[in-house]
Amino acid sequence: MVPEPAESTRALAGALVAGAAPRASPRMVAIAGPGAGAAFALEHGAVLGRSRSARLRLLDPAASGLHLRFGLGTAGVVVEDVGSRNGATLNGRPLPPGPSALSEGDEIGVGATILRVEGVGGGVSPRADGGCRSPPPAALVSVPLALTAAALLALAAALALGAG
Repeated sequence: MVPEPAESTRALAGALVAGAAPRASPRMVAIAGPGAGAAFALEHGAVLGRSRSARLRLLDPAASGLHLRFGLGTAGVVVEDVGSRNGATLNGRPLPPGPSALSEGDEIGVGATILRVEGVGGGVSPRADGGCRSPPPAALVSVPLALTAAALLALAAALALGAG
């Protein structure tokens, strides 16, 4: 289940107060093949493929129209083949059936394209319903006090604007 915006805001505020650094948004960067250098922001339920109906459009003639689906949880990302003709690879090995957890730096092969996963906070465990289960909590990263204060002020301003 994807958290409601208010829940996400509270979680971010709690992490900032506790001294945790906000995570970068998960994305993939094409590091080889057609469109090398292109970046794709990952969203829950987004499908990658060659088709115009794919939210993440890959300009690779060797990719299927609808190739992979991504799921986002509170702690990471999962990927699943949606019935592509040629399959996909994860770190050079065939992508197994069902959801597979992704970690920072993983490489996904689709057609002639290699995509590197970035901005993933950690691994996740897939659930039978296609959602994600968070891994055990990790140690918090300390952030300079000035960054934390600035982030809290920005968050307070955003909450005040949203409440009005």
